[in-house]
Amino acid sequence: MSLGTAIDVAIGLMFVYLLLGLLASAVQEAVAGLLNLRGMQLAKAILGMLGGEGATGAAASLFEKVQGHPLLAGASAKRKPSYIAPAQFALAMVEALRDGGTLPVFAQVEAGIQRLPQGSARQCLEALAVEAAGDLEAFKAGVAVWFSQAMDRLSGAYKRFSQYFAIGLGLALAVLCNIDSIAIAKSLWTDSHARALIDAAAQAYVTSHPDLTPQQVAAQISELPVPIGWPQGLFAGFQWWALLGWPLTAFATSLGAPFWFDILQRVIKLRASGPKPEPAEGAAEAPQS
Repeated sequence: MSLGTAIDVAIGLMFVYLLLGLLASAVQEAVAGLLNLRGMQLAKAILGMLGGEGATGAAASLFEKVQGHPLLAGASAKRKPSYIAPAQFALAMVEALRDGGTLPVFAQVEAGIQRLPQGSARQCLEALAVEAAGDLEAFKAGVAVWFSQAMDRLSGAYKRFSQYFAIGLGLALAVLCNIDSIAIAKSLWTDSHARALIDAAAQAYVTSHPDLTPQQVAAQISELPVPIGWPQGLFAGFQWWALLGWPLTAFATSLGAPFWFDILQRVIKLRASGPKPEPAEGAAEAPQS
């Protein structure tokens, strides 16, 4: 087995996975934008913070006031905002809790908290009010931290959704377009010309790191010198090992383009550095100092 050939095959596979990761990311962003998934998840997270689904009375009113505050409104009345700054959320919370009376603002906020039904939202706000000790700015800072922590959990949930989406899309692409990792590896192992072409394309991408459109990514995938697609029709020429190669492609795609770009960059640099050359036979030894 040639180590150089194995490295070239690995580079070819990594480049294929990188392009598929770019395509999956672009499709996911398009779907998320079309369905306003981020905005819907954000609204659901805020609802969970302020009483959860089925909240009634003061809890439901608080959610409506906070969510509907102009500071948190999206650019369109029909689309929920996909991002809210913690400081803006804290200010909207203060405005939702106060009643506009003559009492100091912090006293109005405390009274608004007491009107809420027993639950996690009231407990959290009471704890933040006690911690603030009458300091409105300290209370707003505490609410901002509370919101940021909830957004961290939301980010984790969205990341898991993104991985599941990428696996599903990767598997669909692998099957429908016959992107079989095992077949690609076999082809690269036996075809030095294909290895050279895909190696050059990978190095060019790593060097320039272009901002490709989804159409350009799809075109580049279709032009790769590896067996991709069903030239004779869907599932014509099916090989049993594709049942292993397709899931491998899907899993690799789910790791994302940034992961493969980083690995590909490291491998190319490592190969470029290469091992230290062996001294020529019979060469004179360096003098000892």
